[in-house]
This record gives sequence, C-alpha cells and structure tokens, in this order.
Amino acid sequence: MSPAAATDPSAQIARALVDFSVEGAFPEENVSLLAVTAEDLAPAINALATAKSRLEVPSPFREVSTRCAESSRAKHVYRLRSIL
Repeated sequence: MSPAAATDPSAQIARALVDFSVEGAFPEENVSLLAVTAEDLAPAINALATAKSRLEVPSPFREVSTRCAESSRAKHVYRLRSIL
C-alpha cells in the first residue's frame, strides 16, 4: 500500500473489505474504528469488484479439468447404453 493510501480512510476501508472477503482477515483496530461515509463506500465497492473479477478469471487448469470430467461422463454414459 502506498504511503498516501495508508492514511486515506477510503483506501483503508477498501483494503480491509478486500482482505476480509478474500482471506478472512480482520482489519486492524484503527481501521475498524473509522467512521464510514458514503464517499468511502464507492472506492471500497470498486476494490471488491476488482478483486472478484481477478478471482473469476478462468484458469487453464480448470478448463482442462472440466473437459476431462465431461469426457469421463460421456464414457460412462456410453458404457451404460451398451449394457442396457
């Protein structure tokens, strides 16, 4: 975190929300005691949206895993049809 962001309440609240959402980490006491204004929420919501989009990026491993699972299911269906 940049020195300016370390003292900016909006940035502190945004960082605390993202850390809690992603890692389950509770904020430091000085951050949790900050008064939250409507102006503080916009950057916090934007930070959460950015973190969410980074988490939702499909990974090549997940895509290969999904294809393998689908292929395995297709093989099982073919075997069942041949038995019936």
